[in-house]
Amino acid sequence: MQNAMWLASVFGPLLVILGVWMLFYRDNMLKVWTAIKGNPAILYVLGIADLFIGLIIINTYNVWSKDVLVLVTLLGWVFFLKGIVALFFPQLILKQKARSNRLSIRGLFALLWGVALCWYAFWI
Repeated sequence: MQNAMWLASVFGPLLVILGVWMLFYRDNMLKVWTAIKGNPAILYVLGIADLFIGLIIINTYNVWSKDVLVLVTLLGWVFFLKGIVALFFPQLILKQKARSNRLSIRGLFALLWGVALCWYAFWI
């Protein structure tokens, strides 16, 4: 449980900040997405980083429970799977079109996930 609280206290604020940034700075996010699509080396490095972060989370806390702690476990698996896809199937990522409304949905999703993790880490 202590590991879950620590992970939530680190990744909660990170997701809140990224979610807010993605919602309010969509133009910058589109530029970042264009840069990633234009340079496969960036995608490779991001894939390794996602894989690394996912493995750290999974090895630190991998408990499937019926409370908010499952968000920590899911976060680890999402990072892990994103890393696998980026390394082994980069064409799936590069094929996606950068759409402003899709980025807004991702930003809102990250914001809500971060708020839930922060709520758990700092107020429970």
